[in-house]
Amino acid sequence: MFAAMAGEAGCRSYEITAMASALPGRNSPAEENIWLDETAAFAAASRPLTLLPEDAFDSQPFVDQELIFVCRARLDDRAGLLQQLQIDSVHGATLSDSHILRQSYKKWREETPQHVYGDFAFVAWERWSRRTVAATDHLGNFRLFYCRAAGRILFATQLAALLACPAVHASLDVESLGLAAVGKHGPGWTMFEGVKVLAGGELLVHHDEMVRVERWWQPDTAPREVHAQVRDYVEEARALFDSAVASRLRARGGVIATLSGGLDSTLVAVTAARQMAASGKVLEAFTAIRQPGLPVNNEPRWENDEAAWAAAVADFQPNIRQRLVSPGGLTPLDILPIVHALSHTPVHNPANVVWAWQMSARAAHNRARVILCGDHGNQSISYAGDLCDAHFIRLRRIAGVAQRTWDRVRCIGTLPHKSGAAIKPETQDALQLRQLRPGCEVLLPEFRTDHHEELLEAQLPEAERDIFTRAMTAAQPAARVDFMARFGIEWLDPTGDRKLLERLLTFPLHVFRVGNRPRGLARELGRGLIPQSVRLRRTRGIDFPDETAWFTLRAGDYHNALQSLRDSSTCGFFLDLSALESLLQTLCAGHGSAAEALIAHRALDAGLFAAGFESAHGLQAAGDFDMSHSVPTLSALTGPAEPVQHARA
Repeated sequence: MFAAMAGEAGCRSYEITAMASALPGRNSPAEENIWLDETAAFAAASRPLTLLPEDAFDSQPFVDQELIFVCRARLDDRAGLLQQLQIDSVHGATLSDSHILRQSYKKWREETPQHVYGDFAFVAWERWSRRTVAATDHLGNFRLFYCRAAGRILFATQLAALLACPAVHASLDVESLGLAAVGKHGPGWTMFEGVKVLAGGELLVHHDEMVRVERWWQPDTAPREVHAQVRDYVEEARALFDSAVASRLRARGGVIATLSGGLDSTLVAVTAARQMAASGKVLEAFTAIRQPGLPVNNEPRWENDEAAWAAAVADFQPNIRQRLVSPGGLTPLDILPIVHALSHTPVHNPANVVWAWQMSARAAHNRARVILCGDHGNQSISYAGDLCDAHFIRLRRIAGVAQRTWDRVRCIGTLPHKSGAAIKPETQDALQLRQLRPGCEVLLPEFRTDHHEELLEAQLPEAERDIFTRAMTAAQPAARVDFMARFGIEWLDPTGDRKLLERLLTFPLHVFRVGNRPRGLARELGRGLIPQSVRLRRTRGIDFPDETAWFTLRAGDYHNALQSLRDSSTCGFFLDLSALESLLQTLCAGHGSAAEALIAHRALDAGLFAAGFESAHGLQAAGDFDMSHSVPTLSALTGPAEPVQHARA
């Protein structure tokens, strides 16, 4: 983790020290990792997490006569990079990934991201040109926040560190809060005015008080028919996927995998287990399960319990030891306050954070350093392929035209208006809502009107190939929480590996429907590795089966949360609290759906975030406030880990 600042206006030691104190990690005192240029034109601080074996050799910030460099890095193909940099393997074995990334920058400068594979974020300051260059990996797996303040540009891997600088007086961005309340997060957005996050695949150059941001990741997306047989494409994807998993098994501590019983996490877990079996290791796999005793929400075509599917996979692969992880009595209301304080952002999907929290805590208790997941799988190896069918695209467009025509027909006679008369505002608003994102009903009508274009569902590209490309290259949302770093845990996703994605982007679309099945490529990758019942499974599991039950179980707490939103003047700028109250009453009475529970949780997430900052800083409305406070600890929700349930003897 690191923080940096640059600018001819001058950097001050107390500012970079304040930023360093907000970085997570306990491995070394922040004061030992702070550097300030003698001309005060640049300052940097680093606090390593020591997740990789080579991190023991890390000694950031790197300083020499031409370059100051600070980064966070987990690199793939170290041997290949060392060869390109003409560093012998013996010496290379004593270099951290961050050191290798710095040597790469000295060789390739702004083109460095194109030559380096893995997860990274870096800031480089060139002494003689006074130029600052920063970049993140292709999907933004390692984030980098930045802002301008008092004639300088500031960077940090955590929002907490950026906002801790005394020169930063950020104000809440009501527009971003309102859009976050319905699950929309744009590239580069944060919840603070003037504070941005460098999106995945972007490079920033700061020079002479000017900032330039451009995309460095522009992969080739033209289809290439290089194989005569589909099975050859499958084998090529398998080799790349195996390599992606292997590169993420390099960790200083243990490695754990998520195992849901779906295709993506299953393929990651089984592939990791097979590679670990060669050295006699056992892979622990976490399966999220329901809180025992809670009522079941019977959604049609969905399954409430994934444990049996995951257990079948664990039985099929002898060196997988399955562990069942429940919410442990927690709900989002228990975790959101401390996550908001640590991450300084709404979490996008509050239900998910409950299991992510529990898994991170258990992994830390077991002294693991890495949790493998398959979050990008639906956009890569498991791309459904349904949208690849041009006939399907045409049918959907025809259906859309028919729906709009039917809407107009239904309005005939129901919206009579004389010449010059206007449509009733509430009816017009209802017609608009049919085009807006789900959940917009919890936003104030005036907010919906002012931000109508932003709230519309994203338009799909005309060509099916463009739809595929957009899905494959979608960056990680900026609102991903980073509280996992407080546990010393890194969540790594082989399904988002850059080499894998760049090759998949050139596959003919029919490859993703091998056997004329949706997600056909992933099913073929699992042939012989996972049980047939799981490989060919068509049902879907409810991602967060407890989400609706929480409202009935903790109805009083949810109503108290709503009251805290009523006490917030910031929430009054974007939330329709009457509509949210009506939704909560339905859910707390046990009549709501999973979709309605998601809408309510997202609205509460954004609202509680805003209310929490008002309360913490004595604000009466959205406005400037000083963020130079210390970050709270995890003691409120951590301690001795609850025993993990074993799936089988």
